[in-house]
Amino acid sequence: LPRVILVIVMILVLSAGRITTLMQSADIVFLLPLEAEVKGILKKNIWKSFIFLAIPIAFASAAAMPLLVVTLEIEFNSWPIFLATALLLKFFDLKVQYITFLEKDHTRRLLIMSASKILSAVGLIFSIFVNLYSGLILVAFLGLVGTYYLKKIYSKDKSLQWTIVIEKEENRLQKIYRFINLFT
Repeated sequence: LPRVILVIVMILVLSAGRITTLMQSADIVFLLPLEAEVKGILKKNIWKSFIFLAIPIAFASAAAMPLLVVTLEIEFNSWPIFLATALLLKFFDLKVQYITFLEKDHTRRLLIMSASKILSAVGLIFSIFVNLYSGLILVAFLGLVGTYYLKKIYSKDKSLQWTIVIEKEENRLQKIYRFINLFT
């Protein structure tokens, strides 16, 4: 039971956080002719968001280590392996978020995001219930295959869905504002 709870908590931690796009509704008009450059900026923002989101993931994985030490009978020095697994899963999640910015169909966007969450769950279950090292290898392999598959489908000919990008950014900002309002 503690490992199941740990998987659920880690999935929630990995699901939190979005790509910071800083897009506003007026950007559709002004940046539409520069879509190729905007895609490049969004790809850079994946890295910036990843670095920022790595901090809570590191704290959550460090907090999970005592439970893993007791249940898996491993040493505390295995924490970098578990952290690397979680960070790979988050990076793949951010890449999938970028891909959903290119998809017009709502059903396909949901399917892609669901597949990403299932990958996270499988990787974490394998890592927590079987072995940290084999979990890292599985996550790296599935992440590479998934990234190759998504790049093959979503090549450069897909256009950016501006309304989706702006909607996601507005939702992200609203969550931040709600959190800040808890303390004011």
